[in-house]
Amino acid sequence: MTHDEELLGRSDLGQKDRIQILLSEYASLRSEIVARTGYGFQIAAAALVGVTFLFQTTFGQRPYYFWPAMLGVALCIALAIFVNTRDLKRVASRLREIEHEVNSRAGEQLLVWERLGGVTGQMSLARSFIAMVRTAPRSELPPLDPKYLERDAARAKRKDDLS
Repeated sequence: MTHDEELLGRSDLGQKDRIQILLSEYASLRSEIVARTGYGFQIAAAALVGVTFLFQTTFGQRPYYFWPAMLGVALCIALAIFVNTRDLKRVASRLREIEHEVNSRAGEQLLVWERLGGVTGQMSLARSFIAMVRTAPRSELPPLDPKYLERDAARAKRKDDLS
């Protein structure tokens, strides 16, 4: 018996409790996705302000500063977009993992949004800017992992044998 299995054997948490903990993390990550989506719109607004400012600015005797300034604004925007999309992909990936684990623990496909309807699960983020994003059919869901329910059944059997 491994150390993790020994600790699990001592735990009083049932599947329902474990699912509840996972759902709490799921809700937190969903709100992070909403916030990061908002950051994306804020980045777009800041980019628009920066570009508008550059077009309004007169560079006086040094008009050749315009392009380096425009490059600086573009690099800042690109960095902000990269960081935001990188973190969005990480959160979406964890959401797909939680969906799969909760579904496996419950024994049926209950949480499916990120796997079937989330943009980062279906295509690259660059492609999602120009392509239509459709919800995938339930037939594309991965098979459930029986290890959680099997482990609970084995644990219950051990408790019965000890009684």
